Amino acid sequence: MSFRKSLDKLFIKRKSDSVSEIPFSKPRMIKCPYCFEEFSHENVHFKAISIMSPDIGGFDTGDDKFKKDRKSLDNFEGKETESSEDDFGITEDEMDPFGSSEGKSENLSERDYARLFGEKQDPLFKKFWDSYSNELSWEYANYPVITGKDPRMMKGSYQRDGDDMVVAVTDHYGKKTTERICPFCHNPLPANYGKYPVHFIATVGITDSGKTVYLSQLLKGMDEYMGNVKMASVEMSSAVSDFLQNHPVKKDVLLPKGNQPRLLNPPLFYAILTEGAGHTLVFYDVAGEDCTNEKEMNRYGPFIKNADGIIMILDPKQFIQINRSGDEKSHPKTVLEAMYNAFLGQGKTGVKSEIPLALALSKSDELEKTNLFPSNSNIFKDIDYSKSNFGFDLEQYRNLAGEVRRFLDGNFQGKAVLNVADRFFSRTGFFAFSALNCDVIEEKKIINGQSIPVSKPAAHPIPRRIEEPLYWMLSEFGILQKIEPQPR
Repeated sequence: MSFRKSLDKLFIKRKSDSVSEIPFSKPRMIKCPYCFEEFSHENVHFKAISIMSPDIGGFDTGDDKFKKDRKSLDNFEGKETESSEDDFGITEDEMDPFGSSEGKSENLSERDYARLFGEKQDPLFKKFWDSYSNELSWEYANYPVITGKDPRMMKGSYQRDGDDMVVAVTDHYGKKTTERICPFCHNPLPANYGKYPVHFIATVGITDSGKTVYLSQLLKGMDEYMGNVKMASVEMSSAVSDFLQNHPVKKDVLLPKGNQPRLLNPPLFYAILTEGAGHTLVFYDVAGEDCTNEKEMNRYGPFIKNADGIIMILDPKQFIQINRSGDEKSHPKTVLEAMYNAFLGQGKTGVKSEIPLALALSKSDELEKTNLFPSNSNIFKDIDYSKSNFGFDLEQYRNLAGEVRRFLDGNFQGKAVLNVADRFFSRTGFFAFSALNCDVIEEKKIINGQSIPVSKPAAHPIPRRIEEPLYWMLSEFGILQKIEPQPR
């Protein structure tokens, strides 16, 4: 059975289901994966999927009545206003989002409803994306907003699933929508987001560290990697497939470049299903340099501040090449210090962050070409799944982590990273992986009149140990069991 095709069956519990269902206690507070504001599932907004032409019967969108109605509608953002009564004479008591709206709405004409259901720019959505050079490609971005406080927009009340979680609403025209949005920034919330514990994972790496290639390969193999430890993975939105399409890693195809200035890759959502439990993972692609620039910190800092775990990708060349000059802002040590000082230290001197930090050397296949490790090094071995323990194998991990730590301790740049990690973080893991594990062809390409170095895999990439940092992270979250070595 395809897990992706079984999303509803796995997540939407029905009263007739057996006791083997994924347990669900009570709908919890939701933290928006974009703006990180918290709110109850009962306070979500929706995007209507009905869209009407505002010029029905010669109606002019510029007349004063239309402007007044639209202004009043925009005030329904779920926030308190100075007045207890809105422009339509509806009091706060009457605006119960979960009571029936029947009999509460005004006697509006169809032309009036066309005003309310006309397509227009969403100011909250636009405000969020104005900070970045791109905007989320989403077909409902400018569709009308339905809130529980405006009974004219919907029929009946908010609709709940078998777990009593608000999941849908029917608009005035009888069309049911499940397009939930954050009430603060109006970005979309994937189906079932907030139903189970959410874990934010920031993937950080400086230019040319291989971060984007790592993410692409990790996500592409997620079903296999989770299956290896008896878990199932489900893509919760189209963001994952869009990311993989925009960042392909294939033979004879140019490798994806890193983050463009001021660009925000949308969050990448996965549901991880274990026996008897469900979890939501949200991955973020963050450029390390953006954590050391004050202006960029305002844009990208929240994705570090709110992270439940950080995977930091380290390019081995930074520790092999003896280069004491260069841009200090691009050094991993500088990035770690900036992240801790700005967000993770809780404003207290000497307090270590409890957020798990995975330090992962990328491009481990290139280390095979050096004499820094013996040919039988654990760094060059795949994870052994033959033991069938279906957890995080601590013996294999410790053998690898020891070698990685000794490598970092053997040069001044690596020692600087270790000193910061040991001083500022209480939970640090050490890893090495190869996202390609094959030779690459390097060439130059003329882009916008400039000669830019590019590379592409010379063979079909076969990643090595790419899943191990995530396994460790899941074990730190308490999702994946840690397996101690058996006595010999």
